[in-house]
Amino acid sequence: MVQRRLVLVLVLAAAVGLFTSYVVYQAVKGARGRQAEIEEIVVAGANISMGEALTSQHVKLAQWPKGTIPSGALRAVKDADGRVARASMVVGEPVLDAKLAPVGQGGLMPVLVPAGKRAVTIKVDEAVQKSGFVVPNSRVDVVVTMARKSGETKESRLVLQDVTVLASDQTVEMKDNKPVTMTTVTMAVLPEEAERLALAQNEGKVTLALRNLQDTARISTPGVTTAQLMGTAPPAPAPMKKAAPAYSSSVKRAPKPAVAATTPPPLQSVKAPEVQPSVPTHSVSVIRGVSETETVFTRDPERGWLEKPGKAGTTKRP
Repeated sequence: MVQRRLVLVLVLAAAVGLFTSYVVYQAVKGARGRQAEIEEIVVAGANISMGEALTSQHVKLAQWPKGTIPSGALRAVKDADGRVARASMVVGEPVLDAKLAPVGQGGLMPVLVPAGKRAVTIKVDEAVQKSGFVVPNSRVDVVVTMARKSGETKESRLVLQDVTVLASDQTVEMKDNKPVTMTTVTMAVLPEEAERLALAQNEGKVTLALRNLQDTARISTPGVTTAQLMGTAPPAPAPMKKAAPAYSSSVKRAPKPAVAATTPPPLQSVKAPEVQPSVPTHSVSVIRGVSETETVFTRDPERGWLEKPGKAGTTKRP
């Protein structure tokens, strides 16, 4: 009886082992089969910005599981050469035909320009491109350095603010029969801003200042000249003061009265001086403690205002 139970246990164990081995074998076989179904597609070999023209340096071939290949993926590098990206892509992302502008349509730039604005391309310092901070969708301010008139000192002014960058690239131009690399930046501006930008480009030197994407504030700046930059600008003129009446140097000016110097009503105890009507006169009352003194001045055509000879009237105030 014991021997029969032992044999039955061994048979069941063998059956379970065979079944498990079969399941594992089928699973491994299926995984190998799926690994064998791999194809090559075109993926981004570098970060690609919207509006950027693709070259062989931007893309590469990579193996991709056949069951997960997205629809419209390119299969050859030549299919992406020269086409413009409709959207940005990151390294390793499959390059889809829908993300590229159609062949022969002249690029994507006309699609990127917002309604009511114009795309203007300017030349900037090569350091802008090498630093890599000005890329499509960046927001910049435009600063121009130029002189107002020929021969005058140059000054820098902020002429445009919060401008959207559509594209940045490098071109090769001939200068003195030698190829020179020029950095260009294309921006979306209003028609009147395009006029200012064109004048700044032709008459002065243009510099771009990067700003935060969340910062849309417009500010007003006075600009800066070379003298102001070096701290040698002349001081601002002092505010103009109201000129005092011109008196002769031989006459001492009366001290500033404690009250406004106005002609007081004549006092009965003081006799008004006799003055010819044709000679202009001016009287000044000075209060010192309880005493009030009245001095009369006459105007001389050559010498100015002179104190009229005679005793000044003095009276005590109550």
